[in-house]
Amino acid sequence: MKFAFASDLHITKNEDWTLDVLDEILAKCRNNGIHFLFFGGDVFDSFEDLLSLKDKFNEIIVNSNLEKVFFLPGNHDLKGITLEEFSGLQFDEKIKLISTSPLDYRNVGGIEFVFIPFQKDFLKIYNMPLPEKRTKRIVIGHGSLIDYNFAGEDEDCYFDEGLFEYLETDLVLLGHIHKNVAKGKIIYPGSARVWRNGEVGKHGFYVFDLEENKANFIELESGGKIVEVNVMVENENFEVKDMPSELPKNCWLVFKLKGFVQDERMLENIRDSLSSNGRGALKIFFDEENVLETGSCYDSELFKIFMEKWKKHYDTLVDNDEKMIYELARKYFLYELSSLLEGKN
Repeated sequence: MKFAFASDLHITKNEDWTLDVLDEILAKCRNNGIHFLFFGGDVFDSFEDLLSLKDKFNEIIVNSNLEKVFFLPGNHDLKGITLEEFSGLQFDEKIKLISTSPLDYRNVGGIEFVFIPFQKDFLKIYNMPLPEKRTKRIVIGHGSLIDYNFAGEDEDCYFDEGLFEYLETDLVLLGHIHKNVAKGKIIYPGSARVWRNGEVGKHGFYVFDLEENKANFIELESGGKIVEVNVMVENENFEVKDMPSELPKNCWLVFKLKGFVQDERMLENIRDSLSSNGRGALKIFFDEENVLETGSCYDSELFKIFMEKWKKHYDTLVDNDEKMIYELARKYFLYELSSLLEGKN
């Protein structure tokens, strides 16, 4: 049996490009001869988005080559509603909503699938009788593992690995964590598209061939990519380092500023200039954690002497850890100098 598993598309009515991610998943399923697609939750960014785009989603799936799509809800799909309310949604027969709590058991293509939708309490599962295991058994779920959590969500739920042993699973496929990670038989594909700043790396989904025991991660071009660009700042002057000549599709551009400015006005002018350089990016962010505001310190002779020596040494550094130490030293120096000039010490 061959099938695909994708999660955390976070399709939203406010960003048309997120539907392109769904289109690309279906196209790549077709190219790989896949007829079964399993969604591991957070297909939509909210229940409101689900209602707004339900008909469009239904149309896209119906027009695909897929035989069956299994839609397991995540916390975003269920925002403000219950699993019972979710189960009342009407889709084409190609789309199977999974809404049984605490789990649902189905045989698909001769393989046993155990579906665990997002919920706060998994303990009830230990009291659930399952049919005797006769084939491979695969869990499809949405939640975090107790011993590692990259989700960064306000709303969370936790699987303990003992649960998967209790269920006698051969493979566990989970959504919710927006990072492609694997631990033994447990696999998170990560978010199918960039959903928030900080989600660096590839975005995609998995194709499994159980007969050949293969699992392939397929990158999605429409899933977007975060591109981080370093910018050295000195008052109104700035230097952009390693800016790509061409930005990838659906790029989120992050300018990481390092240096100092005399006041907020200078920083605002730099932001405006960089924004024009980032045309073509889907979104632009500014990381200003390492920008210092010098204020009156800039005119101090002590500051000028320090910065001359600091820059002389800093420009020779290669190791990133050493650079961080120098940047921290500059920050503390400026803090102490400001206190001195203001008469606090």
